[in-house]
Amino acid sequence: MGTSIQNRSDLVAEQARLTNQLETSRAQIRQQLSGIKEEINPAKQAFKVATGLMARPQNALLHLGIGKGVDLALALTPIGRAVWPVRVLLPLVLKRATTNYLSQNRDEVLEKTLRWVRNVTEERPPKPKRTAKERFFRWVKRVTDDPAPASRVPL
Repeated sequence: MGTSIQNRSDLVAEQARLTNQLETSRAQIRQQLSGIKEEINPAKQAFKVATGLMARPQNALLHLGIGKGVDLALALTPIGRAVWPVRVLLPLVLKRATTNYLSQNRDEVLEKTLRWVRNVTEERPPKPKRTAKERFFRWVKRVTDDPAPASRVPL
């Protein structure tokens, strides 16, 4: 506003300058907003995950089974003797979060569970039983093969 407008060409020049300044300001505001969105993005993602885990479970049978398991597990811990808000809220949060996680990732969880069961139940050949003589000679070898003899204290 420091310039005085004397004629029509001054007016057109001032209008062009102000239009340019307006576009520059808009670009700066867009850039600042995108920066703010990037800063807020982790919080938004965490909130989205939390609300997804705390949503009402769709599979009632799974929710019932998880609920019984969580109740049993918490009954065997000191949480069963905690103050009442913890005793009420923690099982609710654990039941919903666990149920929703398992219903969203059921294929992966099932695959890992079956792999674990197969590994546990798989029969492995028994280790050969060593005689007392073999164990004694292995012990003597292990004791006498000292990599740092300088660390021993002379008697």
